[in-house]
Amino acid sequence: MNMPSKRNALIKRLAFPFALLCALCLFVSSAEAKSYARLSKAARKNVEAAVLLFAKDIQTRKTGPDKVYELLTAFLQMNPRIMGATYASAPTAPDAAQWKGAPYVFKQADGQLLRKKLGSCIADYEGEAWFSRPMLTGKPQWSRPYFDALGAQIDMITYSVPIFGADGRAMGVVTGDVALQ
Repeated sequence: MNMPSKRNALIKRLAFPFALLCALCLFVSSAEAKSYARLSKAARKNVEAAVLLFAKDIQTRKTGPDKVYELLTAFLQMNPRIMGATYASAPTAPDAAQWKGAPYVFKQADGQLLRKKLGSCIADYEGEAWFSRPMLTGKPQWSRPYFDALGAQIDMITYSVPIFGADGRAMGVVTGDVALQ
């Protein structure tokens, strides 16, 4: 076999698996888009407003992890559409050393609220899109749909709001999670 024949044979062998992979990616992207579209514009605006208000409240308080769990619990009780929330400290925050992971509260299927710590240190969530994107841009962000392996173990989207101190230094991110099931 000469070189062009080998190349053509290789292309023919790889074409079907490649096409199948592309089709699968399009299907997954389409499913994500449909899941996100199910959340109406009004529902998104309500979640955004609630998380922005909560972020301002957290920003003005000097509080530690134990008090944050209480605040997150109250926030979820007042916002039935939001199924989970966290405050994740930034590594640049003055009080970063006291945060051993991010306090997270979420609703189980039966409505019971559970507390969990996301990771054991800031580095465990620092690379997650719900944390890194708002930290990088300095603006609130909706995540893409994802499976929450660290917390509630469901498909969700997250609205994340960065928090800054009076000196402009990044303090962390407050989130509101919305289930897609």
